Amino acid sequence: MLEVIVNGEPVQVPGEATVADLLRQLAGPEVAGSQGGPPTGVAVALGDDVVPAGQWTTTRLCPGDRLEILGAVAGG
Repeated sequence: MLEVIVNGEPVQVPGEATVADLLRQLAGPEVAGSQGGPPTGVAVALGDDVVPAGQWTTTRLCPGDRLEILGAVAGG
C-alpha cells in the first residue's frame, strides 16, 4: 500500500495503483463507469498537470502524489 493525497485528504491505494484504479476505489462499483471502468464526468490533476482520461490506466501513482479530482456539474 502507498499513500497519496486526494483533494487534500490522505488515501491508501495498492502499490501498483494507477489513476484509474484510484478512481474506481473512490467511486465504488455503484458509480463506476461502464463495464466496471473508471467513472465518467471527472477531471484529474496529478501535481500541476491534468491527466487526460486516455492516460488514467497507464499513469501509476507514487507515494505522496497529490491529486485533485473534480466532477462535472451540469446547469448554468
